[in-house]
Amino acid sequence: MPDEMADVYRTFFHLGEVTEIRALGLRGKNPSWEGFCGGAGVVSGYFNDADAFSKAGAALDGAGASGVYFTLNPVKPDLLARSVNRLKGAPKFLTTDADIECLRWLPIDLDPVRPAGISSTDAELKRAADVAREVASWLENDLGFPKGIRACSGNGYHLTYRLSDLPNDEAHKALIKNSIDAVSDKFGTDQVEIDRKVGNPSRIWKCYSTSGRKGDSTKDRPHRKSYLFSDQATSLDGIGIVSIDALKKLASTAPEPDQTPKAKPPSGGQRQKSDLGPLDVEKYLNHFGIPFNLKAGKGGVAMYRLSQCLFDPNHGKNEASITQAPDGMLSYQCFHSSCSDKTWHDARRVISGEKSLAEYCEGYNPQWKPHTQKTTGIAVGNGAGDPGFLVENERGRIKFIPAKMANYLESQLKPVIYEGNDFSRMFFRYHASGVWRSYPKDAIRKFVRRLLGDHAKPAWLDSSVDVLASQVFKMPEELEFNPMLLNIANGMLHVETMEIKPHSPDYNSRVQLPVSFRKDATCTRWIEAIAQIFSDDLSKADVLQEFFGYALYPRILFPCCIFQIGQGRNGKGVVEKILCAMLGRANVSHVSLARMEENFGPVEIEGKLLNSCGETEAKPLDVTNFKKIVAGDEIQAQRKYLPDVKFTPIAKHLVSMNAFPGVKEKTDAFFRRIIVLEYRQKFEGEDDDKRLVDKLLEELDGIFKWSLEGLKRVLAREEIASPEAVSIAKERFREKVNPVIAFVKEACMLDVDAIQTNVKVLPADLYRAYGSWMEEAKLRSLGKNNFYEQILLNFPHVKKRRDGTRELFFGIGLLGSNEF
Repeated sequence: MPDEMADVYRTFFHLGEVTEIRALGLRGKNPSWEGFCGGAGVVSGYFNDADAFSKAGAALDGAGASGVYFTLNPVKPDLLARSVNRLKGAPKFLTTDADIECLRWLPIDLDPVRPAGISSTDAELKRAADVAREVASWLENDLGFPKGIRACSGNGYHLTYRLSDLPNDEAHKALIKNSIDAVSDKFGTDQVEIDRKVGNPSRIWKCYSTSGRKGDSTKDRPHRKSYLFSDQATSLDGIGIVSIDALKKLASTAPEPDQTPKAKPPSGGQRQKSDLGPLDVEKYLNHFGIPFNLKAGKGGVAMYRLSQCLFDPNHGKNEASITQAPDGMLSYQCFHSSCSDKTWHDARRVISGEKSLAEYCEGYNPQWKPHTQKTTGIAVGNGAGDPGFLVENERGRIKFIPAKMANYLESQLKPVIYEGNDFSRMFFRYHASGVWRSYPKDAIRKFVRRLLGDHAKPAWLDSSVDVLASQVFKMPEELEFNPMLLNIANGMLHVETMEIKPHSPDYNSRVQLPVSFRKDATCTRWIEAIAQIFSDDLSKADVLQEFFGYALYPRILFPCCIFQIGQGRNGKGVVEKILCAMLGRANVSHVSLARMEENFGPVEIEGKLLNSCGETEAKPLDVTNFKKIVAGDEIQAQRKYLPDVKFTPIAKHLVSMNAFPGVKEKTDAFFRRIIVLEYRQKFEGEDDDKRLVDKLLEELDGIFKWSLEGLKRVLAREEIASPEAVSIAKERFREKVNPVIAFVKEACMLDVDAIQTNVKVLPADLYRAYGSWMEEAKLRSLGKNNFYEQILLNFPHVKKRRDGTRELFFGIGLLGSNEF
């Protein structure tokens, strides 16, 4: 987790920028922070170092914080002096809006509607994910936003879009607020809330890789870890910036301020059916789970004092309240000046969005219905530019023409294709960056829904998608690509000629690397680092170079999985991070060997160049699916709530562990697929460069060029080199997995060429010696028949045949035996 949290810092901040980490719900003393944490239960610190940031976040999560957060926008550098890369309990000062250096992010927080103080269910979380996909599709495909950062907060989902470090002033704060209001108004539902109050400059944001602990963890409402999606940039510089024009366009769609007149108090006469009366504030707050206590004010005013401010969680109990005058008039007040501009309408949006307040009013009658009115037909124009998918027939009825809609959709989305076979049916749209990306059907339905407006019908949405699919249909064999052309940021690179061609949809490329090819690119630090990591045997550096190169190649020429073995602080993590960064998060999966054997694990590897994982399983691993996936065999994988998918994996595999794992597989089929790299160095003290990864990320283009040299060697040999150090390490792994091999190596003699006819042994004697050897090694023996089977499988020269009246093993004997 610390490594993943360091990635959080690198994703949101430049090297050396300051942010505040803040944790809630803690008490008492702890080695992780200075002083006693009392009062509001807050622990805080200021950080400008990725590793210190990650250690602090992990420590707070380990201490059981209800939530760990960081200030989303960079803090003014002077505030680092409050607590330099360390934590304090019950701090006197926290970051305010005035302390923010610039406005860098447009945050969108999607949270399932549920009772306050508890975690979301899986179904509620899925609803939030569905809405998040719609929001992202609209912003990125319709408004031209670059791809935003996707993340799961544990109970909902986050979308975060990078801005051009806007000034921290009223005009730009309003621009961000209106943009969030626009998204909330368009996509918020009665089941998924899009939080309108996250736009203030000093907003604290979920520290990903930490847990959200709302209420108790139950089977239906578990505590979950937050996480960044795998398809993200690995550093701030890799994230696209929303143009100010696109942001203003979004903000312009925000709803006008609420002008709804306040409910009038009931008159002395009989109440009409439509007379709602004043809001029942107690009923309203209880319904939405807002904790409060009621206090009578002067002149009959009722004060509903809140447990914390709706706009700033630092403003605690009884410091903010909703007041109701005798005539029903409502207002919001907070004792802090930073909230002085907040009104009842702002508070209402935070609590219930734009949901009607009618049912919470004293005069609400659920049986009352307004007078119905006939709706008038629309006037359907047929002027220039009219796509013509809605027409009015002779009887004045609106008719929908799906083919016309499909034509219009294709004109707006092109280039777009629909790839279809028995197991995979999916839209792909060509992105401006030069790569084909999957385009969800729900995004097309959303587009059609907006075009049809009030005339939209589910059947019309489905028919539009179906007709478009048939119109742009392609079979997979029509979409072949040349694996010798690598799609990189500055074009299509031919790996043999090193010629760069401009991007084009005709290449059918669906994998793009976040690097550029530059002839002058170097990677001096990287080469020095690899030399230090493998100073015991530099031949291993050549193996790594070839694996880096092979990982670039979008097909499987031969099975390949590298097991990185070694105790901590030896460089394994550095290698893994740099490889993932070079390939891009979108092209890397993290499916463990154990998860590959589960129902929904393999599908996550589809279309990925690399699967990188670590293993923590104590029991021996099943590697049945692993062997098929590593070999590039076509597999059929299950998907949750969706039909199965069939695909051919292209991923190479990197498994990082402290020691050799236990594996159930004992045959050559597994070991033919793996390479073992042992990391024998240990970097501590002055040798442990905490910022090495950040420095190496600056050399990615050079590392890419270095990897291409490895790829050329792999393509020429169609295998990765296996020097003596690698072969010896693999043999040790075999002996760990199958002690029969170690027993034969240590206690037996072999006659591979069958020259010495006296090299033979009674099977029972061989098994008895094996049993004694295993007992001395404190290992569990195989049964007799399984043992014999392992002898014949692993030593094919050994033959079992009769010699007179006895059956013997020929080609193997026990050391020191003189029986024959």
